[in-house]
Amino acid sequence: MSRHGWILFFLFALAQGAVPACDRPDPVDGWDPDAAVNNLPDSDVPDPFRVTLVEPNHGPAEGGTDVTIRGFGFTENTMVAFGGRFSDPAQVITVSPTRLLARVPAGEIGTVELKVVNDMGKEAYLGNAFTYDRFSVDPPSGAVTGGTFVRITSPLGELLPGDRFFLGDQELTDVRVVTGAVATGRTPPSEPGSVPLRVLREGADEWNVADAYAYYDTTDPAYGGLGGGPLDGALTVTVLNTYGRVPVAGAFVLLGASTASPYSGRTDGNGQITFSDPALRGRQVLTVAKSDFISVSVVGFDARTATIFLEPVIPPSDPNNGQIPSTPSNVYGQIVGAVDFKDAEFEYSCNWNRQVPAPAPEGYRRAVRVVQTLPAWNVAAPASLTVYDTDTCIDGLGIPMLLTVRPGAFALVAIAGYEKTDRSDFIPVAYGVTRRLVVGPSETVNRKVVVEYQLGNRQNVTFQNPPPLVPDTGPAQYRSRLFVNIGSDGYIVLNDTVQTTDGTPQFTYERQMFLAGPLVDAQFALMADAHNFGQYPFSQVFLSRFTGNPVVVDQFLAVPKPASPTTNAPLVNGRFSFAPSPVTQPTFHIVRVNTFPKGDAWWRLYVNGQISTFVLPDLAGIQDVPGRPPGFLYWHVQSVLVPELAFDEFTYRYLGEKYWTATAADGSLFSF
Repeated sequence: MSRHGWILFFLFALAQGAVPACDRPDPVDGWDPDAAVNNLPDSDVPDPFRVTLVEPNHGPAEGGTDVTIRGFGFTENTMVAFGGRFSDPAQVITVSPTRLLARVPAGEIGTVELKVVNDMGKEAYLGNAFTYDRFSVDPPSGAVTGGTFVRITSPLGELLPGDRFFLGDQELTDVRVVTGAVATGRTPPSEPGSVPLRVLREGADEWNVADAYAYYDTTDPAYGGLGGGPLDGALTVTVLNTYGRVPVAGAFVLLGASTASPYSGRTDGNGQITFSDPALRGRQVLTVAKSDFISVSVVGFDARTATIFLEPVIPPSDPNNGQIPSTPSNVYGQIVGAVDFKDAEFEYSCNWNRQVPAPAPEGYRRAVRVVQTLPAWNVAAPASLTVYDTDTCIDGLGIPMLLTVRPGAFALVAIAGYEKTDRSDFIPVAYGVTRRLVVGPSETVNRKVVVEYQLGNRQNVTFQNPPPLVPDTGPAQYRSRLFVNIGSDGYIVLNDTVQTTDGTPQFTYERQMFLAGPLVDAQFALMADAHNFGQYPFSQVFLSRFTGNPVVVDQFLAVPKPASPTTNAPLVNGRFSFAPSPVTQPTFHIVRVNTFPKGDAWWRLYVNGQISTFVLPDLAGIQDVPGRPPGFLYWHVQSVLVPELAFDEFTYRYLGEKYWTATAADGSLFSF
């Protein structure tokens, strides 16, 4: 059977319901399909396998919520599915026979059932286990003092100008409805605890999302970091293992840049230690170290509490030995469907000529490239599918297609135009977008994408104060890439990268999408950088949403070039220094010290963005801490800008690049 033949057969089978779905088994006596798998007392269950609780029990429809699943009989290869969609097996961790950690896949708005499958294939269910929220707050937690910059997202694009947003009874400030899919604002102050999100619209019903936002008065209970307000005589440090967030007892904790500091000690069985002294005020340096873990320092903070995550040098063993468990069979999904063309109003056919007129330029052929949107701007572009006007096309159906996709919430995008026969060039002229698709691992979805709009928009981009190009060491070129941000459906990659070595970089993008029709709630996004062909040094800016034309990119961070130590400047008194950013000040720096050439991690530092020099404490003579590695090491310094964040409220959440506006990095070899 030909390629198109078996695709058509599969489409027919899907339409007739012949393709099996991942449904649970039929109910049997003594089993309630809307509750846990077994409601009998434990004493009547010789080998209990149950799921009893999911926390948190709600999150955004685009997925990504990290949850704890409670129950009995969990094994190393336990799999979980929400509403029939499996979580990525690599993101499910069995902590114990009674606790799992998992990341929720994307889903449709509403409440779904949880399915858990053990390594013997036995299944357990929990009804009404998890709710995909109509509206979500990101980040979903913050300090009781308020002022946290948040985004309110609507997967269905329901937001309107004039909408009001409340956390509990307090209204958000600085509210701006950016598009139908996103609004921004700052949180009001509140008492500790979880509060609902309330969306009010004049003349309409009120929408409520229970426990949408959590206020904390110390550090973020899920993402650690700094909190509690300015230091005032006492600092409480909690040390947790990165894997499973379990306390690390016996870790050495040092407050100050020298081991001569009067503030040092070991964490207790709860992973905690408190330093108390009326003189403890102002900005501090904190170091945590223990054998078999990567040492961590936080430099230049002013906070009363600090929760530090220690990462083991050797991560927990993988029970699957790097293999994907058998259920599901793979972590990818599939779109089985067709590409069609809009022929007239409300009419669709296989007629290319309305959108991509014949004949094609000499040496070219008519083609449609189909891709899925990306969850983030810096994710590698997905594999694409190309169909041609010589492919089989069936009126009323279109050109059949089969596309392997990354699981999640996304859109399908079809770009039609003329492709050179050797595929070295592509001239885009028309496009179509199918929104709000949700596909889980091993799931197959039937959907069509229709080419119906012409490309004719134009966008101009200008760089202002970018780092200078340095031919000998880099950066070597300026580069710009345009995207379309469509909210919870991700980013459309326009495959329109422009590079230049011009000292005053300006870019013009022709044949762009119009932000209308299916993209009425979208905005352009942009990645701009001074790059060095994938190596250090580089400086990068990402504008997640903008409407200006031309748009001026003016938030470049200076390259944090190491001054000492380097191969030519030895380390003196443990002091590290690098070039500051004179135009735009970073929020924080991430410093990584690795062995060379193996690249084993040794030390991690999170440094206040106002600081460009620090001292690495010499822990020689301290028992049960990592010693200095012999030979050469490499220190990486990466500056990060999160405009809405104060360093004293840093949490590990903000190591996620989706919160970054700009970053720049460089590094150097050195030795002790």
